[in-house]
Amino acid sequence: MHIFLHSYLLIKWYIYIGQEIVEYECPRPTSGIHRIVFVLFRQRGRQIVHAPRWRKNFNTKDFAEAYNLGLNKFSKQLH
Repeated sequence: MHIFLHSYLLIKWYIYIGQEIVEYECPRPTSGIHRIVFVLFRQRGRQIVHAPRWRKNFNTKDFAEAYNLGLNKFSKQLH
């Protein structure tokens, strides 16, 4: 399984207020069937978050540990 980061957003209080850290990139038509996963974390305070260096093989667990995000508050998978 290959993991690819399609988008990364920092959302403030409401879904329509926030900052796009990684611009959305849609799946390529030739890449087959996709499983899309939405993961929501609550930050423990204000911090500077940087865009990952690459999208391919993005590791959500490593990212959460690097920014001390703790357990995810919500996740949803779509096929």
